Amino acid sequence: MSSLGRLPGWQQDLLALLLLGVLLAGFAAAFLELRDTTRDLRAKADATGRSIPKVEHFIDSRQALEDLRQTLETDGSDKASLLLARSPNLAGAELQQRLNTIIENRGGRVDTSLVLAQNDDGRFQRITVRVNAALDVAQLQGVLWEIESGEPLLFVEEMAIQPTKTRRDQQARNQRPNLQVSLTVHGFISALEASDG
Repeated sequence: MSSLGRLPGWQQDLLALLLLGVLLAGFAAAFLELRDTTRDLRAKADATGRSIPKVEHFIDSRQALEDLRQTLETDGSDKASLLLARSPNLAGAELQQRLNTIIENRGGRVDTSLVLAQNDDGRFQRITVRVNAALDVAQLQGVLWEIESGEPLLFVEEMAIQPTKTRRDQQARNQRPNLQVSLTVHGFISALEASDG
C-alpha cells in the first residue's frame, strides 16, 4: 500500500487540492505568457502593416525623382540642379558639408560623415555621401524634406533608423526619443565638367 493510503481522508483531500492548485497555477502562468506573446506579435504585425504604405510611398517618390533625373540628363540646361563643384572630390566635400549643415540646423547631431565611391552615370557623375546622425522624429522629417526639396537635387538612396535606448526618467519628462539614423544621399555633377576640371 502506498504512503498516501496511510494518510487520513482529510489529509488526502488537502494534498489533492494542493496538487490541483499547483497544476492550475502552472496553467495560468502558461496562459499569461501565451497571451503576452500573442499581444506582442499582434503589435508587431500592426506596426509592419502601417509601415508598408510608407515604403510604397517612398518607392513612388524615388521613381518620380529618377524620372526628374532622366529629364535633366536629356535637357542638361538646369545647372542649379547639380552640385557646384567641378571635381568629384570637391563635390563630395560639398555634399558632405551640405548634409552636415542641414542636420545641425535642424537640431540634430552628426556622428560620422563619409564620402563614398563616385559612379559615372552617363552625362552625370553620381556623388554619394553616408551620414550617421542622432535625430528625433520631427528633426528627421525636416532633414528629409530639406534634402529632397531643395537645390541642388539630392536623392536619399538608403535610410536606416534605429531607436536609441532612453532611461525611464527621460521618458517621464516627455522628452522625444532619439533615433540613430544612417542616410545615404547622392547628388550629381556634370561628367563633362568633371573631366575638364
